Amino acid sequence: MVKSLFATLGDETGEIELQWDSVYNAKCYIVQMRIAKSKNPLWKHIDIVNDSKYTISGLTPFQSY
Repeated sequence: MVKSLFATLGDETGEIELQWDSVYNAKCYIVQMRIAKSKNPLWKHIDIVNDSKYTISGLTPFQSY
């Protein structure tokens, strides 16, 4: 389980950069997201990555995720 997650604005509009503390012996990480206060509370699978950082793009400005 990831203990620390940091989110910062990306270089482009609609991007957010995620970074987290790596987990010992983790082979990969599953990146998921959902829109806050959505009628559909299900998490959306974004990607599976090997590094402890990821940039999500294509987000709507001023929308809470």
